[in-house]
Formats: sequence, structure tokens, C-alpha cells
Amino acid sequence: MASANPAPDKATSFVNGLAWSFIGLSAFSTLLAALQYVLFARVVPTETLRALFADAIQLKLLPPAMLNLLAYIPAFCAALCAASLLTLWVSVALLKRRNWARIGFAWIMIATAILHFAGIVLPFYLMPEFSALLNDMPPDIRGVVGNLAQMLSAMSIVMGIAFGVAFAWIAKRLFSAEIAREFAARDDADTP
Repeated sequence: MASANPAPDKATSFVNGLAWSFIGLSAFSTLLAALQYVLFARVVPTETLRALFADAIQLKLLPPAMLNLLAYIPAFCAALCAASLLTLWVSVALLKRRNWARIGFAWIMIATAILHFAGIVLPFYLMPEFSALLNDMPPDIRGVVGNLAQMLSAMSIVMGIAFGVAFAWIAKRLFSAEIAREFAARDDADTP
């Protein structure tokens, strides 16, 4: 006699774990992005931030280009909140085994992998401007700050590669025939 609840196969465990993980991560990310938006768009006056950035630039703690980015912080936070909400919605649908969610989630993973791989070049882009700031620093802290910058750059590159590969692997797995059959079986069960 067959049991009423068969043991879940590897694909089901993979999809369940993936969906629940991203439900938690994207819900938390949505909350953080919304709070950051409120903070930067509504609570902290732009003039105060501009003055802080200007002081940091004058002290050669930040590159001058950072002042230009200040105007885009609320838009960046709003975009991050929207992307997090989209991921949350698709993750819930993935848990419900909606085939469109499988395909959409895979494309979210591909886009995220591309962004992580593109982010690998960011330290190389910022290093010339940072080197100029480093040369203006007092000699006693120049070595420490230089070493810290190199460690952060290396960590950024390693993390970009690791997350890019992980998200690409998740997308590949979601496009696999095994996972597609699981979602097709669910779609067949939903049709009258």
C-alpha cells in the first residue's frame, strides 16, 4: 500500500528551500530598502547629507564623485525596494509551483549574476581616484588605509565571483528538465 504523503524528491526539496530562503531574504531586503528610502528621502535633509559629503571630500575621505551620487540615493532605495518586492512575489509563486515563477525566478537569478560579475570591475574603476586620495593622506595612516582598500577590493572581487556563480547555478538548475517536469506535473494537476 502506497503512503498518502510520498517523500519529497530532491527537486521538491531544492525548490522549497530556494523559495523559502528568498521569501525571507527578499522580505528583509524590502523592509531595509523601505526604511532607507524613508530615511534618505524624508527624514534626513538633503542639505545635511550634502554638507557631510562635502566635508568628507574636503578632508579627502571621499572622492568628489560621491557628491554627485547623493542626488540618486532615494531613487536607488526605491528601485531596491521594488526589486525586493518583485523577488518576494515571485518567490511565493515559486513555492506554489507556478511555472511562470520558475522562469521568472531563473531570469532574476541571471540578472543578479550579471550584476555581480559586472560589480567585479568596480574596485578597478574606483582605484585610480582612491589612489589620488591616498597620496594626499598623512604617511602614518596611508599604509593602513591602503592595505584596507586592497583587502576590501579583493573581498569584493571574490564575493562577486562567488555570488555570480551561485546565482547562475540556481538559474541553470531551475531551467533543468527535472525541475521543469516537477512544475509541469503541478500545472497538469491544476487543470480540470
